[in-house]
Amino acid sequence: MNYRFLSAIPIALYSLWIIYLSSLSSPTIPDFGFTWQDKVIHAGAFFVYGMFLQLFLAKTLRLKFGAKYILLFFLIGCLFGASDEIHQYFVPGRSSEVLDWMADTTGLLLSLVMIFSFSKFRTSSKK
Repeated sequence: MNYRFLSAIPIALYSLWIIYLSSLSSPTIPDFGFTWQDKVIHAGAFFVYGMFLQLFLAKTLRLKFGAKYILLFFLIGCLFGASDEIHQYFVPGRSSEVLDWMADTTGLLLSLVMIFSFSKFRTSSKK
């Protein structure tokens, strides 16, 4: 089995799931009882997206962590987040917000920091 192909499946399926949720006119959103909870949900969703995107970059494209990796990661992730907001603009009952896109980008950044920190921890514990 082609493992490079298999490592592309999670990002493809998760991207389709985000697109599906964005196309719902009245999605059911849990109420956590605080303001800006939708931003936390956006950041959480794109944190997971970022984790799958990093799997794709590392395993399918075989990129090593560095400037090219980070640039491609943010280019893909931020463009997908922006396209998601643009898509929502055209869905009845939905809105498009820059703050949602910023929350998406924050989730991406957090996933990048987590993987970077984990890889540094793993490297230092091997010494």
